[in-house]
Amino acid sequence: MSYVYILINEAMPGLIKIGRTTTSVKQRISELNSPAGIPLPFTCYYAARVEDSVKVEKKLHDAIGDHRIRERREFFRLSPHRAQAALELAALEDVTPREEIIDELETPVIQKFGDFSGGQMNTPSSDDMITEQ
Repeated sequence: MSYVYILINEAMPGLIKIGRTTTSVKQRISELNSPAGIPLPFTCYYAARVEDSVKVEKKLHDAIGDHRIRERREFFRLSPHRAQAALELAALEDVTPREEIIDELETPVIQKFGDFSGGQMNTPSSDDMITEQ
């Protein structure tokens, strides 16, 4: 089985990531969320089981290539709804995870310091900061 997915990230407003996996979509999102350079986790907007994920991903990237923000990257400045409409043409089954995929350890940090998408965030007070001893 293979899958093509559309991901969004609150830290990257207006951008979507379109990729593919032969493992589960949840597993792929967990892998993408693990690097320290990602300020907020990706969430799945839409995912589909497809016949040939390599072919479908390439055709989708070609179709919306004028919205690509950087060559050889899977990020596009495009409405996730438009990308979903195109992906649905090749979809055999909607496999979008219905629950948000966030590492349990990161959830309190997101809740505590707020949403980055508005350009502002709640900054910690000196009482909230952890210092090395």
